[in-house]
Amino acid sequence: MKPHPAHSGKSASLQTRTPAFDSDPTPDSLCDSPTVKKWLDVNRSGQVTHAEAVGALDIEAVRQRMAHAVCKFPTEWSKAGLEARYNWLKSPHEALTNPLSDPDFNRLMDHARDLAFWEDIHDADLPPANECWHFPPTTFIRQFRTCAWFSASEFKQFLPREVLREGPHHAVYYENVDWTVPRRSLIAAHGPSLNKMLRKYSVNSPRRVATFFGNAMQETIWLSVLHENNPNMWYYPWDGRGFLQLTHPENYLGYWDFKGIGNQISQEIRNRVLHAHAMANSHRPQAQQYNSDSVNEATPIMIQWRSHVGDHDISLDLVAPSDSAGFYWSKMGSQLR
Repeated sequence: MKPHPAHSGKSASLQTRTPAFDSDPTPDSLCDSPTVKKWLDVNRSGQVTHAEAVGALDIEAVRQRMAHAVCKFPTEWSKAGLEARYNWLKSPHEALTNPLSDPDFNRLMDHARDLAFWEDIHDADLPPANECWHFPPTTFIRQFRTCAWFSASEFKQFLPREVLREGPHHAVYYENVDWTVPRRSLIAAHGPSLNKMLRKYSVNSPRRVATFFGNAMQETIWLSVLHENNPNMWYYPWDGRGFLQLTHPENYLGYWDFKGIGNQISQEIRNRVLHAHAMANSHRPQAQQYNSDSVNEATPIMIQWRSHVGDHDISLDLVAPSDSAGFYWSKMGSQLR
């Protein structure tokens, strides 16, 4: 077995070893690899009949090996060497009880030439037709689906085309959600940290991804802002920030404790900030008399950390807006279990 040089004989799969073969020198399109034949030789007789090969494919372990093999053989999309690759179709074979007649074979070759395009592509990176490595397509796609690293265009697909809004007199109307400059800029800045957060906090299934972003879309006004920034709300300035809009001082304190930096905030300061917030909640029309940063006893470092979770300057912190969302997601999930 000669492995693909890019693999150096090592695994190219997270779950199953992926062997790569260049051990079949025959010019036809039939597999004559000694290694593959050994896999199919279930009774270890040293010979593999057509019937034995078909039967071996009913064995799960054999199917899994075959499904992960990367093999080198000429591409079927080349005009060159068509007759040599398919000439066996004209002779009786265990797998072919009715070989093709010369007219049928010629008709097949004409059809194959009409479909072939390899020689029409002019690209220095395109390998020669007989130097192509083939990956099992379904296994290849299944493996890459586990990547879950979203590109900017894939983040865009999370956005709805339209949303419903309520207008005067309870009228409901549709509003377009366009891929605007603020949205593009936000994803360009925070896309990598969002992807890392999804892995860190196991937002790793279609249902979890849909649930997380279904929430995050609305919290960020369809990926356009990271800060609620509404001074009229009683809980301001402890209002929503980040991709899940972390809100209220107890959640900010919980996040900082989770990060391991909360020990820089004394218990006395915590108690004063939480008491001020509780008073603001109890006296909402006068909330800022208790909750404003000028009176709520929050320290400068707390105010700085809070702004890092989400601010009008989306480049202020490229980690906390995503990471705080993952923290809150995990916290709420653990409370539901």
